[in-house]
Amino acid sequence: MHRAVVAVLALGLLAGACTDDESATPSTSTSTSTACEGCPVFGEDDTTIEVTSGDDFAVELESNASTGYQWTATSSDEAVVREESSEYVEPSTDALGAPGEQRFVFSAGNAGTATLTLLYSRSFEDGADAREVTYSVTAS
Repeated sequence: MHRAVVAVLALGLLAGACTDDESATPSTSTSTSTACEGCPVFGEDDTTIEVTSGDDFAVELESNASTGYQWTATSSDEAVVREESSEYVEPSTDALGAPGEQRFVFSAGNAGTATLTLLYSRSFEDGADAREVTYSVTAS
């Protein structure tokens, strides 16, 4: 019985990991989140962000909370860009182990340029295998 349960779980994980879903990587679009309704949304490949001072924008990155990994954000100049909120968005599928998204909402403050660094790591590890995404944000 135990082996059957383990086999079913393993097959479910493999089925979820073997999808060819191109929507896993978000692209620049308009957010449907109430926290940033109608604001521009940037993905992992959008490393240069240009926004208007005073406006909000979002960054959405693939994330899998079941692995213990989570994204954290740091700004080189919080007067230019400041994190307003962060939330994990559950996957839209029932597949075991399927990733969701981490959605950050930022506010563009003073005119200028800042580096926004997002780090995907486990809080209980030393960060040696952490993934990093860096954005150059210009507010005007």
